[in-house]
Amino acid sequence: PVPWLALAAAEGLFIAVGCLGIAAVTRLAYWPVWAAAVWTLDEAVRARIPFGGFPWGKIAFGQSESA
Repeated sequence: PVPWLALAAAEGLFIAVGCLGIAAVTRLAYWPVWAAAVWTLDEAVRARIPFGGFPWGKIAFGQSESA
């Protein structure tokens, strides 16, 4: 169970960093565009780190036939 907890903590840190980034850009002009850019960057990093990544987009490929 320790590797699962470590992986969950690492993925949680990605979400936390992304949320902090979004909170930081809400003070800028055109903040929705910047917030989308931060979220996209967060997803791009999560798609590659750790172990080849765990992006949400890959989950959609497996679910498209069953919906």
